[in-house]
Amino acid sequence: MIKSLLALLTKQDRRDIKPIIQSELANYVELKNLKDKRLLEAIYTFSKLILQRETITIDYTTQRHKYVTRTIAPVALTFSDYYFYIVSYNPQFKKNIIYRLDRIVSWKYADKKIPLEQRTHFNLGDEKKKFQLMYPGTPITVQFKYTGIVEAALDKFPISKTIKKIDEQTFLLEVTTYDTGALMWFLSQKDMVTIVSPPEFRDEMKATIQRMLANYQD
Repeated sequence: MIKSLLALLTKQDRRDIKPIIQSELANYVELKNLKDKRLLEAIYTFSKLILQRETITIDYTTQRHKYVTRTIAPVALTFSDYYFYIVSYNPQFKKNIIYRLDRIVSWKYADKKIPLEQRTHFNLGDEKKKFQLMYPGTPITVQFKYTGIVEAALDKFPISKTIKKIDEQTFLLEVTTYDTGALMWFLSQKDMVTIVSPPEFRDEMKATIQRMLANYQD
């Protein structure tokens, strides 16, 4: 891909660009589990399946290395944090489920199509604003005190705002997101985050921290 892009430049521009990207080229480390994966072919194939509104049956490896078979209707293709994902309506769970593209071992056309009117509407542009680490979970609006870099937190959650400045180091922020991925991000912020509301999410945060602490009780 880089060679193709460089070929579009003038000779002078190529000479200028090559030293700039040389370090990245020399030190790039490919993701181990994506080696030998025919990703471009898979991206093209699933893009067509989405456009044609097909129903397929896939053999899939879960994140816990369990093999499952699912009949799904692919509705969107997206990329996040190194991987491509297929958002698909799953009639078994009656909702859209996210599947990582490289974990699809095989697929075939399903014996019976999932009717279009049965599928849950999905707006990729709108929903992706709420995703954290590609974990959808349950929609939630969270208010939290934050002592880190406010701009970084607001950028992480596109649907967000500053409620007020509490003191020189602390701000009250509000974000609309999905709970599962958001919880993982909040935990990554160490003691810079204090969940204010909703109460059930605050309790979940406390319970998670307590379970984490229990892992270090000798």
